[in-house]
Amino acid sequence: MTIGKKIVAGFGLCLLVLLAVAIVAFQGAEQLLRTANDVVASREQARYLREVRTMLLDAETAQRGFLLTGQERYLDPYVRALPNIETDLVQLKRAFQNDPEQGVRLARLERQVREKLAELADTIRLRREQGFEPALTVVLTDKGKLLMQEIRQNIDEMLVVGDERWMQAADSAQRNAQRSILFLSVGTVLGILIVSVGSFLITRGITGPLGRLMSGVEHFTRGNLAHRIEVHNEDETGRLARAFNTMAERRQESEAQVARQSEQREQTLRTVAEFVNQLAGASSEILSSTSEQVASAQE
Repeated sequence: MTIGKKIVAGFGLCLLVLLAVAIVAFQGAEQLLRTANDVVASREQARYLREVRTMLLDAETAQRGFLLTGQERYLDPYVRALPNIETDLVQLKRAFQNDPEQGVRLARLERQVREKLAELADTIRLRREQGFEPALTVVLTDKGKLLMQEIRQNIDEMLVVGDERWMQAADSAQRNAQRSILFLSVGTVLGILIVSVGSFLITRGITGPLGRLMSGVEHFTRGNLAHRIEVHNEDETGRLARAFNTMAERRQESEAQVARQSEQREQTLRTVAEFVNQLAGASSEILSSTSEQVASAQE
């Protein structure tokens, strides 16, 4: 593996760890966001339910004041409550449109509210048209009282269910947050560990071969052509070490060849010198023999 691939592999592993940490963090944040939205929706639902209950109580109080006095000004809270109740019911339908269980309770609540409003309107009409006694007769049937008790019970039940779900969502969000924090901590430590170990291995994988190359160069500069660099990897430093060893071998062979040629030249020179010496000796002998013959002839 080349040095570049080692570096890419190290950084790639770090990126994978960071990506995993980011995914978990995103999922945790998404879960927290959903929980926050659920909490907001639950609070909105509870507010509308309490407003319906409050508006009904205001309307009922206004009805009683009107029944007792017959004065229209006592109906002002009743008149103001009617559109507010309708608005709250519409908002509740929208809030519970994806909740079948609470939707059933809301349908029952809406029916009860309609009956209660009809009972209030009926007694107010009787008080206006026939006086106090007929209206009081309807009130004494306790129909309105029973309806109000059912409405309170239904609203309380819906509020309890909403609070339980909110608590469950909060507990789930807390667990997810703790899990996300744990994973982020472990992922961070793991990322630091991988970066540290990867940096150490990559550095050692580069500095080790470079150190051997420098040692080989020093041997080469001192004339030690027999030294060879150990090759342990197949990256750029390994190829460079092989090239250096090949160069040293060729240089060593070249110097050996030069030495052999020099020795051959010296041997040739020695042979020529011996031949010259032999030739000189022979010439001396011939000259001496010739001199003796000349001397003999003169005698």
